[in-house]
Amino acid sequence: MRIYRHDEEVNPGALPGVIQQLLRLKNELSLEGVTEVHLFYAGPVALGLILGGLFHNWVPVKVYHLNSLTGQYEFWGVIGAAFPRFSLLTLNAEP
Repeated sequence: MRIYRHDEEVNPGALPGVIQQLLRLKNELSLEGVTEVHLFYAGPVALGLILGGLFHNWVPVKVYHLNSLTGQYEFWGVIGAAFPRFSLLTLNAEP
């Protein structure tokens, strides 16, 4: 098991360095043959979107979100898992 933790605040200026660290970690884990990742996340929405892009089409990444009311992490889903596909016709269809 490997743990990567970034305790410093991530701002737009620090973002390129954080992304570079995460890409390096992803490459190392790939070389080690990782089959699953657990991501515990409490950070900016923009970084969350970037993480989704970085981890898409890789190994299953189980995402846990920090609930600010309880202080506990909650499982929210898996990056890379197939989500149900909807069309606009399906969403707009009347029963």
